[in-house]
Amino acid sequence: MTADPIELEQGSFWDDADDLHARLAEPLPRIPPWFGYDALGSELFEQITELPTYYLTRCERALLERYGTDIAARLDRPRVAELGSGSAKKTRLLLEHCSAARPTTYLPIDVSHEMLVLSAERMADLPGLTVTGLWRRYEAGLDLLHTDVARHGLRAEAEWVDDEHRYGLFLFRRD
Repeated sequence: MTADPIELEQGSFWDDADDLHARLAEPLPRIPPWFGYDALGSELFEQITELPTYYLTRCERALLERYGTDIAARLDRPRVAELGSGSAKKTRLLLEHCSAARPTTYLPIDVSHEMLVLSAERMADLPGLTVTGLWRRYEAGLDLLHTDVARHGLRAEAEWVDDEHRYGLFLFRRD
C-alpha cells in the first residue's frame, strides 16, 4: 500500500475570513461545518458515531460486512473516491474486497488532514491498495477528480443506487 496525501496551497483552503465574517453577521449566525473538523473535531465526530443513538454507522458497517464482496465485484473499478471519508473505518471493509480483486486506488476527500493521514496509515496492510488523500472541501475535491479523470482518458459517472435516498457511487470508466 502506498499513501500520498495531497496538500493544497495554504491560501486556497482555510483563507475564508470574509466568508466566516459574512456568515456570523447573518440573522442566524453560523460557522461553516468544515471549521469543526480539525483533529479534535474529527475525533469527537468519531466518538459520536459510536453512541447507541447514532445508528447509521452501525447499519452501514453491517451492510458492508455482509455485502462487501458483492459491492466490490459490482464496482469493478480500479479507483474508489469518497466524500467526507473521515477515519474510513467502514470504507476499509469495502476496500479489502476491492484490493483483493484488483489493484485499487482509494481517493478519500476530507477537510481533516489528520484523518486523511490516519486512515492511510490504518490501510497500510492492504496489499494492492494505493491511497491518495485529497485534503479539500467537497467541491474542490470533485473538481480535481473531474480534471484528473479527463486527463487519464476516463469519464466520471454518478450512478444512483437508490433514487429515493439519493445514494451515489462515483465510477470511473475508460472512454
